[in-house]
This record gives sequence, C-alpha cells and structure tokens, in this order.
Amino acid sequence: MRNYLIDSILVCLMIAGTVLFVPQADAGSGQIAITLNPVSGNMIEVDVANAQDLAAFEVEVSFNKTDFGFAGIDKGALLQQSFRNYNQLGPKFGKHGNGILFGFYSTGTQRGIDGNGQLALIKFSGDPKSLTIRKITATDSSGTVLNTQWKR
Repeated sequence: MRNYLIDSILVCLMIAGTVLFVPQADAGSGQIAITLNPVSGNMIEVDVANAQDLAAFEVEVSFNKTDFGFAGIDKGALLQQSFRNYNQLGPKFGKHGNGILFGFYSTGTQRGIDGNGQLALIKFSGDPKSLTIRKITATDSSGTVLNTQWKR
C-alpha cells in the first residue's frame, strides 16, 4: 500500500509541474545535470550526471518546427537496466507544435537511478540545432523534488 501511495505522489508531482528554473548545468555542483547530446543518425541522447535516487523525471523541450521533426522517445540504457519499472509519460505536444513534454515515472521498492548515463533517446528528422530544454522536473523514490540543472 505504501509503495502505491509513493508512486501516486510521484505522478502527481510530475503532473503539477513543480520546476526549478536553473539555466546552465554544472556536473561538479552536486546537482543532477541533464543534457541533450546528438548521436549517430537521427537520435539525441537525454543524458544525466550526478543522479541520486532518480525515480521520475519530466522534460519539456522546444524546437523550430520547420527544421525539426519529432519521431518518438525511447527508454535510455539507465532506465532499461534499472531494478525499478520505468513507464513513459507522453509525449504531449505543445499548443503551437513547437514543443514536447515527455518523461518517465517508476514503480518498485528499490532506489531510483544513481550515477551518470543515458535516460532517454529522442528520435527525430531534420536539423536538431533548434532543440532546447525549457523545463525539467525530477523526483526521487520518496517523491521529493530534486534540484536539477540543464543545458542545451
């Protein structure tokens, strides 16, 4: 029963969109840092550094819709290898078609993700230069909002 309550609280926090607005990431600061990194083909990694019990996250990205075409989101290696079960939220498209809100929440009794690595993969067509992170919300396995920074 307690786990379902914690998971419900996580989902509510994600939906409420409680966000810490910090424009630049510094992986040495002790805060969770999220970055977008283009990789081969039409894929962009959503990477994390300094994760500590990361159990849920939501990312809002924006882009120039004439240059960038969204094709999908996949779980990254950290989510696939975790002992928790991560489920996708979204994607939800912005009002004008130039943004996407997506994320993952998890269930389970184990700690969330610790360390560095790939959280998700964004599949796209076109030019990714206009893709930027606008907001991030992240919580730990007890539902506490984590201090998160980002860049790109």
